[in-house]
Amino acid sequence: MATLSVYTPDMSPDNHTLSGTLTKTFDVSEGIAVFDDLMLDIRGRYSLYVEVTSTPDDYSLSAMSSVIEIASGMYRVSPILHFNS
Repeated sequence: MATLSVYTPDMSPDNHTLSGTLTKTFDVSEGIAVFDDLMLDIRGRYSLYVEVTSTPDDYSLSAMSSVIEIASGMYRVSPILHFNS
């Protein structure tokens, strides 16, 4: 499973809301997790953080995106996270 969260650098608001489906299936053979319904609600600078774990504990990995700047209003993000082995 892949779980997505938002990281807020010091210069951005703390009261942001990341909505949508925050846990998705991770395709091990392709190394891909698709988050296709995410929304951020407050302008600012953010990074998306993802953790991928397996059951049983065969693997665990994490990654952070580059900074995303939200200029105004609601912003839809649809990251496709691809990990190369």
